[in-house]
Amino acid sequence: MTAKSTRAPNARARTTPLGTGELHQALEDARNQGELARFCSAHVCTPTDVSEDGVRLHLPRVLQLMRSRGYHVSNPIPPQHQPKKGFTAWLVHIRIPGAEFDIGFYTPNAS
Repeated sequence: MTAKSTRAPNARARTTPLGTGELHQALEDARNQGELARFCSAHVCTPTDVSEDGVRLHLPRVLQLMRSRGYHVSNPIPPQHQPKKGFTAWLVHIRIPGAEFDIGFYTPNAS
């Protein structure tokens, strides 16, 4: 005869889905502020130069910082193919001494 163990159901119902509570948000904000501080330290700038909320990097401001430092940064343009429903894809061409590259990013569509 084999013993079979069963797990008792969780008596407490979860009030918020995982990853949406206040603690999760506080941890995410702390991580984002750390990334912002490291970026500013490495690029000798202030959080107001590259962030809208003082918590996370804001790509349009980062691109503007690059322009102000003499890099050739195109204005973002939407490509013909938009692969992610509910978002707009953007492409930016960047030319720095010795290299040229494109970066892409998404912004949520307005509801």
